[in-house]
Amino acid sequence: SFAQWAADALAGQSSPQLLFVDGVNPVFTAPPAWQIREALEKVPYIVSFSSFLDETSTLADLILPDHSFLESWMESVPESGVGVAVANVSPAVMRPLYATRATPDVLLDIGRRLKRPLNLPWQNFEEMLTASFKTLPSGTPGADVWADAQSKGMWSGELPPALERAPSTPAGVPPALSYEAPRFDGDADEYPFHFLPYPSSTFFDGSL
Repeated sequence: SFAQWAADALAGQSSPQLLFVDGVNPVFTAPPAWQIREALEKVPYIVSFSSFLDETSTLADLILPDHSFLESWMESVPESGVGVAVANVSPAVMRPLYATRATPDVLLDIGRRLKRPLNLPWQNFEEMLTASFKTLPSGTPGADVWADAQSKGMWSGELPPALERAPSTPAGVPPALSYEAPRFDGDADEYPFHFLPYPSSTFFDGSL
């Protein structure tokens, strides 16, 4: 967690020499008691892929702005909830307006330039997505899985055994949890409504 990493860094138990920051702004969103800013200031070199000068990217030594979500390939593997695996994919709908670059392309390029190159087989993120989707079974009989996923914007189906992830239990959590129905105080006739606060895509956790 951010809190544990910051505590280790401030205690001298963790000393990363390089940190990539992508899609998060922990200096703003984390509680001040976690001392994220103070921990980041101990990292010798920080690279941010943010498109905005937010509280975290202002601490970066190098800023490599990512494309907007309309300018690059987008993919996600959400929690399905329907008994089958789901993967979403969508191409760029416009050309980049400014001198930005997709973060996955930057990382692939870095992998080739290392003193000991990673020798990854893909030249860009599109090639990586294509190869990844082609390992999945086609959701439409006789159709090319990559072309089918692009036309639908998603793929769903049963994962091959080689791609299934073994279930993991977070540290400190017992493997078997029992469910208990919620209990509410007060007379249901007098208090017929329940307030259920939740983070939203608009206001997140309410800190904005």
